[in-house]
Amino acid sequence: MSKEREDMSLPNVNDEMMKRYLLGDLSEEDQIRLQESFLRDKECFEQLKLVEDDLIDEYVHNQLSRDDRERFETYYLVTNGRREKVEFVQDLVKALALPWRRAAWLFLRSQWQSFWEARTAIRKPALVLAWGGLAVIALFLAAQTIRLRSDFRRLSAAHSILSQREQDLQAQTQQERNRNNELAESLSRAKDQLSELESKLSQLSASRLAAVSFVLASGFLQSRGEGGDVKQLIIPAGISLAHLQLNFESTTEYQRYRMSLKTGSGEVWSQDSLPVRIKGAEKAIVIDLPAAVLRADDYVITLSGVNRDGSMTTVENYSFRVLIK
Repeated sequence: MSKEREDMSLPNVNDEMMKRYLLGDLSEEDQIRLQESFLRDKECFEQLKLVEDDLIDEYVHNQLSRDDRERFETYYLVTNGRREKVEFVQDLVKALALPWRRAAWLFLRSQWQSFWEARTAIRKPALVLAWGGLAVIALFLAAQTIRLRSDFRRLSAAHSILSQREQDLQAQTQQERNRNNELAESLSRAKDQLSELESKLSQLSASRLAAVSFVLASGFLQSRGEGGDVKQLIIPAGISLAHLQLNFESTTEYQRYRMSLKTGSGEVWSQDSLPVRIKGAEKAIVIDLPAAVLRADDYVITLSGVNRDGSMTTVENYSFRVLIK
């Protein structure tokens, strides 16, 4: 059978492709697309049943190539239902190896021998003719009975095979449908997770844009009275947070560190128990200040170390000017 069929999602669907599908010799993408064709097209599904019948018949009669026979045994015969179906066909072929005609002939010959034995014992011609007619009728009815019984058994076996095959295909189709549903659910979950990650990434990007960072070097203190230039920190409008990194060098170990932010009007912000980052001989303290604290003005940050007795020692002073743009 090589009749070609057309399918919108999978062109060139034919009996050979269905045979490759049953033998597991198609790519995963073609298998899925072919299964979708079976679900949408009832005629295509019925054609698959016929191809499967031919495949089993070729296997039972040893008409498959060596490669196809190996695929049939390793892929197709993986379920109990399929193995039982093939075993039934094998038993049916063995049972039909002796034609009904031979059995009928043996029965007829035995009846004919009985007739001739009775004929030798009967002397009246009328009785002989009557007995012969009855024997012929009996032989004909017996032959018809044997033939009908043989046909009935063969049709019953074929019906059982077809019913079992249909149930197996329905179960397989349902399994594939469940698998497709699971894949669809997994894909939906993956899309939701991707959307959530994109949202978090957007929020993270927005938060980064809402902050600005500055580094104040150790020893950067210039007296305005000496005509020096004060370090300028330009803060864009709309920024909500300012990261200030205070670098300094000190060999003295303190219990903790404290910073004080001052303008000409006095202290505007202070923070205690600041963690210290140490990298080689350099030390640094990072301070997060609300941007609203920093207005356009001149500032001095005093970094102090707290001794064990609670007294404070100035470690470094940092002066800078804030410009809002």
